[in-house]
Amino acid sequence: MESASTAKYQKFIQMMETFASGRDTSHQFVSAMEAEFWTCGLNEDERFNFDDLMMALDMFAVPTKDFGYNCDPKHLTSQCRYALKVLRDEL
Repeated sequence: MESASTAKYQKFIQMMETFASGRDTSHQFVSAMEAEFWTCGLNEDERFNFDDLMMALDMFAVPTKDFGYNCDPKHLTSQCRYALKVLRDEL
């Protein structure tokens, strides 16, 4: 049986796994993943420092001329892998 904490993040974990595996790297999917990040309350969870993940989600579709990632999945993939490791180790 999953703990309440694990269940709280399960959808977001699945979304990060999907993105990091390359199965869905669309702008629409990243927007849904960003919404789930906020729904989970990870921005306020003091156990984790996911500022870099939050920034990568925010900047994913921003053009490079404006210092964004222009939908290049490399940076966000790296942040997802880090967050997955942290969440799996902590939960």
